Amino acid sequence: LLPLLENSIYHGLRDVGATGVITVAAHARDEDRLQIVVRDTGAGIDKKTLLSIHDRLKHDDSAVEHIGLYNTNKRIELAYGTQYGLAITSAVGEGTEVGVLLPLVFN
Repeated sequence: LLPLLENSIYHGLRDVGATGVITVAAHARDEDRLQIVVRDTGAGIDKKTLLSIHDRLKHDDSAVEHIGLYNTNKRIELAYGTQYGLAITSAVGEGTEVGVLLPLVFN
Protein backbone atom coordinates (compact mmCIF):
# COMPACT_ATOMS: atom_id res chain seq x y z
CA LEU A 1 0.00 0.00 0.00
CA LEU A 2 2.91 2.35 0.55
CA PRO A 3 3.47 3.17 -3.16
CA LEU A 4 -0.25 3.89 -3.55
CA LEU A 5 -0.29 6.23 -0.58
CA GLU A 6 2.89 7.94 -1.79
CA ASN A 7 1.29 8.48 -5.21
CA SER A 8 -1.82 9.97 -3.60
CA ILE A 9 0.30 12.40 -1.64
CA TYR A 10 2.82 13.30 -4.33
CA HIS A 11 0.70 13.30 -7.48
CA GLY A 12 -2.78 13.85 -6.06
CA LEU A 13 -2.60 16.14 -3.07
CA ARG A 14 0.66 18.02 -3.55
CA ASP A 15 -1.00 20.96 -5.29
CA VAL A 16 -4.37 20.74 -3.51
CA GLY A 17 -3.11 21.81 -0.09
CA ALA A 18 -4.77 21.21 3.26
CA THR A 19 -8.15 20.37 1.72
CA GLY A 20 -7.07 17.01 0.29
CA VAL A 21 -8.21 13.74 1.83
CA ILE A 22 -6.90 10.18 1.42
CA THR A 23 -9.03 7.23 2.48
CA VAL A 24 -8.13 3.56 2.65
CA ALA A 25 -10.82 0.91 2.84
CA ALA A 26 -10.85 -2.87 2.61
CA HIS A 27 -13.68 -5.33 2.14
CA ALA A 28 -14.30 -8.87 0.95
CA ARG A 29 -15.61 -8.76 -2.63
CA ASP A 30 -16.90 -12.30 -2.31
CA GLU A 31 -15.87 -15.51 -0.55
CA ASP A 32 -12.38 -15.58 -2.02
CA ARG A 33 -11.37 -12.03 -2.99
CA LEU A 34 -10.33 -8.99 -0.97
CA GLN A 35 -10.42 -5.45 -2.35
CA ILE A 36 -8.40 -2.64 -0.83
CA VAL A 37 -9.16 0.85 -2.14
CA VAL A 38 -6.96 3.93 -1.79
CA ARG A 39 -8.89 7.06 -2.77
CA ASP A 40 -7.77 10.68 -2.80
CA THR A 41 -9.57 13.95 -3.46
CA GLY A 42 -6.62 15.36 -5.35
CA ALA A 43 -5.91 16.66 -8.83
CA GLY A 44 -6.96 13.51 -10.68
CA ILE A 45 -5.56 12.10 -13.91
CA ASP A 46 -6.65 13.07 -17.42
CA LYS A 47 -8.05 10.32 -19.68
CA LYS A 48 -5.04 10.15 -22.00
CA THR A 49 -2.57 9.75 -19.14
CA LEU A 50 -4.81 7.22 -17.40
CA LEU A 51 -5.00 5.10 -20.57
CA SER A 52 -1.21 5.23 -20.82
CA ILE A 53 -0.84 4.11 -17.19
CA HIS A 54 -3.28 1.21 -17.74
CA ASP A 55 -1.37 0.14 -20.84
CA ARG A 56 1.99 0.26 -19.07
CA LEU A 57 0.68 -1.72 -16.10
CA LYS A 58 -0.30 -4.57 -18.40
CA HIS A 59 2.36 -4.50 -21.11
CA ASP A 60 5.46 -2.46 -20.31
CA ASP A 61 8.44 -3.93 -18.48
CA SER A 62 10.14 -0.53 -18.35
CA ALA A 63 7.45 1.69 -16.82
CA VAL A 64 9.86 4.30 -15.53
CA GLU A 65 7.32 7.06 -14.77
CA HIS A 66 5.04 4.94 -12.59
CA ILE A 67 7.50 2.40 -11.23
CA GLY A 68 5.71 2.11 -7.86
CA LEU A 69 2.39 1.25 -9.50
CA TYR A 70 4.03 -1.06 -12.01
CA ASN A 71 6.07 -2.94 -9.38
CA THR A 72 3.08 -3.30 -7.07
CA ASN A 73 0.87 -4.63 -9.87
CA LYS A 74 3.56 -6.96 -11.21
CA ARG A 75 4.30 -8.42 -7.76
CA ILE A 76 0.60 -9.11 -7.18
CA GLU A 77 0.24 -10.75 -10.61
CA LEU A 78 3.35 -12.89 -10.11
CA ALA A 79 2.25 -14.03 -6.66
CA TYR A 80 -1.45 -14.64 -7.33
CA GLY A 81 -2.11 -14.56 -11.10
CA THR A 82 -3.16 -11.99 -13.65
CA GLN A 83 -6.76 -11.95 -12.42
CA TYR A 84 -5.46 -9.96 -9.42
CA GLY A 85 -3.77 -6.58 -9.32
CA LEU A 86 -4.50 -2.87 -9.59
CA ALA A 87 -7.47 -1.07 -11.10
CA ILE A 88 -7.26 2.71 -11.42
CA THR A 89 -10.09 5.18 -11.98
CA SER A 90 -9.72 8.94 -11.98
CA ALA A 91 -11.19 12.23 -13.13
CA VAL A 92 -9.41 15.56 -13.36
CA GLY A 93 -10.34 17.75 -10.41
CA GLU A 94 -12.12 14.92 -8.61
CA GLY A 95 -9.30 12.64 -7.48
CA THR A 96 -8.10 9.13 -8.08
CA GLU A 97 -9.07 5.69 -6.82
CA VAL A 98 -6.76 2.69 -6.92
CA GLY A 99 -8.31 -0.67 -6.17
CA VAL A 100 -6.11 -3.59 -5.21
CA LEU A 101 -7.69 -6.98 -5.79
CA LEU A 102 -6.13 -9.87 -3.84
CA PRO A 103 -7.11 -13.42 -2.99
CA LEU A 104 -8.78 -13.69 0.39
CA VAL A 105 -6.75 -16.26 2.28
CA PHE A 106 -7.27 -17.37 5.86
CA ASN A 107 -4.59 -19.42 7.61
